[in-house]
Amino acid sequence: TGGASCDLRTQLSTHAQMIALRPLRTLVAAAGMSRTSLVAPVWMRGVRWMGTSDEDKTEIKDEKPDTAAPDGEAGSAAEGAAEAAKEVHEEVIDGEVAEDVPAEDERDTKIKELEERVLRLYAEMENVRWRSEQESERTRKFAVADFAKNLLDVADNLERALESVPEDVKTKEGDDNPNPQLRVFFDGVKMTDDAMMNAFQKYGVTRVDPMGDAFDPNIHRAMFEAPIPDAKPGTVGAVLKKGYMIHDRVLRPAEVGVVKAPPKPDGAAKEE
Repeated sequence: TGGASCDLRTQLSTHAQMIALRPLRTLVAAAGMSRTSLVAPVWMRGVRWMGTSDEDKTEIKDEKPDTAAPDGEAGSAAEGAAEAAKEVHEEVIDGEVAEDVPAEDERDTKIKELEERVLRLYAEMENVRWRSEQESERTRKFAVADFAKNLLDVADNLERALESVPEDVKTKEGDDNPNPQLRVFFDGVKMTDDAMMNAFQKYGVTRVDPMGDAFDPNIHRAMFEAPIPDAKPGTVGAVLKKGYMIHDRVLRPAEVGVVKAPPKPDGAAKEE
């Protein structure tokens, strides 16, 4: 009898506690809070399922708070806030883009500046190309200048050898020639000199004989000055070494003697 009365008191106490918790669960459901979000005392955590009646369990299960509506309202609010933030972001971006895009006049000015830069660069590149072509042409033209200059002494010696042969040996043929052996030698030297001049001409090197020309300090080198009868003063009256040109440049100036004006008579000098 004593044990039965103890169990009855325990069941009555548990049922009273569950009845006392009903207002708290109702308040939580009304506030949109989950029952798991509340920190209940240890003695309350298992009270809901300590009842011996299935009706109490069913009642407690049915009294779960309806959080769908609050969660739905919160989701709608969150979606609205996201859309508003997106619109503000797009407006800000559009404003930045609008500020970065230059006006039409500024674009035209920029285009003109770029066109001028392109034209200047093109002109500069053309000048560089032209200078490169000119330099390449000069290099090709005058590449043999030093080599040809070293051969000029050989050409001078051949010319001296030809000039040393008497005139009758040069001109007379056959039995009329006073020295046939010397004529053969002359012909051989003449052929060698002609071959050298032909080789020079292939590279633009030419021999210049300035005899009788007006003295030009750019292409002539005056070795002496002397009065020469029947010669115009200031002209070349004697050629010691002939000059050589390579294209339009002087390879070696001609060494010449310049005609000097004859001295005036003493009577003419006194009259002056």
